[in-house]
Amino acid sequence: MSGSRSSPLTVLSMHQPWASLLVYGLKRIEGRGWPTEHTGQLWIHSSSKQASAQEIEEMQAFYRQIHEQEGTDISPNIPKTYPTSVLLGCVEVVACYSADDMDSWQTLPDTVKQEIASPFCFLCESAL
Repeated sequence: MSGSRSSPLTVLSMHQPWASLLVYGLKRIEGRGWPTEHTGQLWIHSSSKQASAQEIEEMQAFYRQIHEQEGTDISPNIPKTYPTSVLLGCVEVVACYSADDMDSWQTLPDTVKQEIASPFCFLCESAL
């Protein structure tokens, strides 16, 4: 349609296996060294770097353990492949908090706190 505008897409490029784990909803916090005011839809692009089998196994085990502590079996939801150089999908960014703020957040489950590994945390509550 002539004259119509669409909103620009916000895209974050990530290494595998973290990119797929975030899109699949298994990873709920994306850590960065910088804060953002962006909330809402965030498209996830997987970089060209191939993940090693060891990285994939370690991250799957890490997220499986976290979700099992919450009483959830994520086995059926674990990605079967980790494609590179593609737009994987999008997540909903609820907010960005400093790691210190999240760590001191009393009502935040300890299982979610285990995902904190960077100075700033993009809290992604739901994968789209």
